[in-house]
Amino acid sequence: ELKGIVLEDMIRFEKEMRREELTEETIGIKNMTTELYCSQLRTIYLL
Repeated sequence: ELKGIVLEDMIRFEKEMRREELTEETIGIKNMTTELYCSQLRTIYLL
């Protein structure tokens, strides 16, 4: 059940990322945010 919730969050997160304007400055920030987010997801899945 937790995995379903995490998956929904992931989809919502990706939609938000796509909606925002991508400038070179924000791409760097987004990549860091995405890596951080994905590492958190991996941690959750491993629990």
